[in-house]
Amino acid sequence: MNYHNPATSLHELLEKASEKASSLTNFRETWSEVFELEPDDNCNLIKKYSILIDLYEKTRFYVEASNNTSLKNDKNLMFLDQIDKGLNHVNFNGNMSHFNTHITSETLLALGYIAQFISIIYEVDDSKLTKEDINSLLSEIELLNNNLQDSSLPTDIINIICKNLDLIRASLVQYRYYGIEGLRDALEKSIGSFVMHEEQIIAEGENETVKGVFNLIIKLKTLFETANVGKELIAPVLKHFLKQ
Repeated sequence: MNYHNPATSLHELLEKASEKASSLTNFRETWSEVFELEPDDNCNLIKKYSILIDLYEKTRFYVEASNNTSLKNDKNLMFLDQIDKGLNHVNFNGNMSHFNTHITSETLLALGYIAQFISIIYEVDDSKLTKEDINSLLSEIELLNNNLQDSSLPTDIINIICKNLDLIRASLVQYRYYGIEGLRDALEKSIGSFVMHEEQIIAEGENETVKGVFNLIIKLKTLFETANVGKELIAPVLKHFLKQ
């Protein structure tokens, strides 16, 4: 089971760019709006555009690696070539004319079908968090971070928890690009970190903020229908909090 379909994220971003490019033709301004950045935030614009290229390359890999001719065929590869041409002409001070020439409505329609076939053939779990879900979780993490800074917990415990909350927060911010897979990876790493410091964490188990952190971890764990996060990995450190 795969947890993220790169073609779905790629399609959503390209469709949004196409909608904006019809009236807002400046390259920098268009992509800044798509990525929800300030127009002068060059560093993050380059990072986000690199993620876009990565989504394209992963999509192409899924297509070329398939033995199913509904997915891997000359027509789909031709449309992917058009996307490649549209994305690889980068001029932050230019306009979106090159993008519009190659990434047409027909190309986007084809990419939508490619995304559907990838989900079916590779059995991708397309479950999604809504924007409201993500904002709610981010607010919860912010509140926990604030409570940690005001708590009387040992500094090493605060540092361990903050580091892992930051990891989860980053995966939520990047959710639109990497989906549930990125969140699953962050959760696995966080749980692994808590397992390494299990005795110290459980010793502070009656602290309300620590309880809140693990309530968040347990809430995130329920997002995954399978046990791929690992019962063996989760059980030692979460058992104490699951009983409460």
